Amino acid sequence: MRQTFMRRKAGVVAAAFAAIIGSGGFAPAGAYTFDSGDLVLAIYGNDTEYYRNLGPAASLLADGANNTVDLNLSSLNPLTAVGGPEPVQWALVRNTFGPGISAAQTFNNYASKLTAQEILDSGNNYSVAQANGAITSWQSNIAAVPGLPAGNEVLLPKTDPGSFTTQMGIGGMLNGSFPSILEGELGTFMTILEGTVRGNVLSDVGRALLEADGRLQVCGGAGCTVEPIPIPAAAVLFATGITALIGLARRQPNGEGTAG
Repeated sequence: MRQTFMRRKAGVVAAAFAAIIGSGGFAPAGAYTFDSGDLVLAIYGNDTEYYRNLGPAASLLADGANNTVDLNLSSLNPLTAVGGPEPVQWALVRNTFGPGISAAQTFNNYASKLTAQEILDSGNNYSVAQANGAITSWQSNIAAVPGLPAGNEVLLPKTDPGSFTTQMGIGGMLNGSFPSILEGELGTFMTILEGTVRGNVLSDVGRALLEADGRLQVCGGAGCTVEPIPIPAAAVLFATGITALIGLARRQPNGEGTAG
């Protein structure tokens, strides 16, 4: 589903891209980086925040795609690290950048607690350009944090100038660029939207669910569904990092079960 909204503040993105192109990218080789088009998970709410580069959004959000990432396999123990007295929140963001990509041709993704229809029905209240500028600013600031390790995941204090909440604020509004809830609690289904700067267009492109046990599920395509995996029926293959289902016993009339 699509709806066109008013354009606002496209210059925010243009300025951000000029800074990125001038510096040659978000971060020097060997540092924690984002590539253009990568979908990034942010988990926050307390003193420590966790970020993970999930890889190209084009693959994760392709029609029919369904992927599971088990955060329990991370050596950073993210769900333990981000714990505290306040509720844990999570967000998904993505943008495009680089030489030859104009501000009017950029697009981004964000996950919302609201349904796609609820967001589209709310009217002309969104600026894709402004949201893209907020994501770009965060990614460039976190890349400038000294001493971050190489790899696809990192922990950062919330007080750091490059942290998600420092750059985006609280409340899931991408630093005020979206009057919507672009964050969720653990166990909350989220709608993944794609915003195209040209024409200020929003589209429904997927769904996501981060469960309290640390499994993130992402599916691609408008109206796709992700199903919670019952904890007793999940087996984690730690050697490979793959989450697989084991057969549930099917109850027979005599009360005995057969695996299958």
